[in-house]
Amino acid sequence: MEEFQTIQNSINSSRFSNKASIFDNILKLPNELVSFLYSYIPTKITMFLNKKIYLKNRSLVRKMVPKNQYENYIRAMIRRDNDFVFALLIQENFERWLFFKNYVYKTMLFSNYIYFLLEYSIENESDKCKQVVNRYITKSGLSKNQHKKNTTKNIRWRN
Repeated sequence: MEEFQTIQNSINSSRFSNKASIFDNILKLPNELVSFLYSYIPTKITMFLNKKIYLKNRSLVRKMVPKNQYENYIRAMIRRDNDFVFALLIQENFERWLFFKNYVYKTMLFSNYIYFLLEYSIENESDKCKQVVNRYITKSGLSKNQHKKNTTKNIRWRN
C-alpha cells in the first residue's frame, strides 16, 4: 500500500501528473489486491521508490547504465547533489578511481579522478557530495586541499 503511495507521489511531482488518477483508483482497492498489483510492476521502476528497495537492487543500476554513459551518470548524481547514491558509487569505486591518474576535464589536469570529483562537486555547489568525497579523502590520508593544486592546460590548436 505504501509503495503505491510513493509511486503516486513521484508521479504527481513528475511530468506525468495526468496519470495520477490511476493511482488514486488503485489506492481505493483492498490492500491484498494492491500488493498483488505491486508484484507486477517491474523492478526497474520500483527500485527508485525508496532506499531499502534501491539497496536491495542496486546491482541492476550498473546493468541499466551503458558503459559509455557511466561517467555521465556519476556527474549527474553530483549535479543533483544525490549524496546517497554517490556515497554508494564512491564506496564501490574509490580504490579504482584513486588510480585514474592525470584525469583531464575541460582545461584542467587532475592528479586522480577523486580530486576531479571534489572539484566538480565544488563547481556545481553540491555540498553533500563534497562532504562524501572529503570523508573518503581524509580516511585514505590524501591531501584535503589538493584540488587547489590542479594544473591548467591550454589546449588550443596552433598553426
